[in-house]
Amino acid sequence: MWSVFSRLGKKLQLYFLLTEIFAITIFFAVKVLLAMKISGRKDVFYKNTHSWGKILLKVCGVDVQVVGIDNIQPGITNIYVSNHASLFDIPVVLGMIPDNIRIMYKRELEKIPFMGWALKSSPFISVNRSDPRNAMAGLEEALKSVQEDVSVVIFPEGTRSKDGSLGAFKRGAFVLASRSGKNIIPVTIVGTNKILPSKSFDFTRGQVKLIIGKPMAAGQLVDRSEEKELMNSVRYKIEQELKM
Repeated sequence: MWSVFSRLGKKLQLYFLLTEIFAITIFFAVKVLLAMKISGRKDVFYKNTHSWGKILLKVCGVDVQVVGIDNIQPGITNIYVSNHASLFDIPVVLGMIPDNIRIMYKRELEKIPFMGWALKSSPFISVNRSDPRNAMAGLEEALKSVQEDVSVVIFPEGTRSKDGSLGAFKRGAFVLASRSGKNIIPVTIVGTNKILPSKSFDFTRGQVKLIIGKPMAAGQLVDRSEEKELMNSVRYKIEQELKM
């Protein structure tokens, strides 16, 4: 009998927490849509997404330990390359990285009421992964962003890991680094797969570690072998951090 009550209590707690998450997300989505419409400026999106991420982490009882924050130099545009194991990676990245950043997101997310509307109006970069031409257009938009001195976050695995392990990397981030001449900063997120596993709403409070690596210069990569070498170096760095 007590086990039944315990399970019911956990379900109710999860229900109330999800209600809070949706309410906070809707509040910030409406706020940022109004702010952009009134001011005519899309840069207000950054401040609001930063606040949204930090508040969401606090409400959900997620404590984030940030390591290597000194590797981000103010005024320097970067390409952040991060592993991806959970939907919760987004508030962690947006809330804890002290930089104006754009994220490349799946266009399907624009179908979600409020949040999707805000994304569609935002300076974030939508990508239709089923269309290679659109994916290339997304890369061109990301290139334009870093040339405008706005940093970009890319999850090169392309999808969330089911078990927290690191998947194969796609080329996009490294082509972008080569064409823009911007530094790549490896970002390792540890623990979000336990907070909110992929394709699940089984939420658990806990601690997450965000490890910001030292900038890695891409320069102008001459050929695919140099590009692959850089990609392997960044992947190895993130993989080693995940194992520690």
